[in-house]
Amino acid sequence: MVRKLDSVCGCKVSGEAALIAGLHGKDDPVSEDIGKETKVAIGIIRIADGLDYTLDQVIKKVETEFINEELIIKAYCIRNVDNCISSIKRTNKKKKLLEEVLGINITVERAYD
Repeated sequence: MVRKLDSVCGCKVSGEAALIAGLHGKDDPVSEDIGKETKVAIGIIRIADGLDYTLDQVIKKVETEFINEELIIKAYCIRNVDNCISSIKRTNKKKKLLEEVLGINITVERAYD
């Protein structure tokens, strides 16, 4: 399947897909040998993974803002506030790689309608 993606997109994701999948769930540092684009992909997936940390889809919507060199991720909860807060806390722990690679601060916070 991944090789088919290579031909469809005209890119080389097959070599990176296993690496990205293997490193997205960990908080471990990523080797310096890994390219910036791959690190960004891992960082984004780590944030997405954190937002669904409790595996019950309590976050209904996410909005982003870039203010004063800081990316703010606003998470809107639909139910089970405790699980939502746990997911936001987990995301704030998993954001480090993306912050380092992009050279920005990232804040993940609960938002209200």
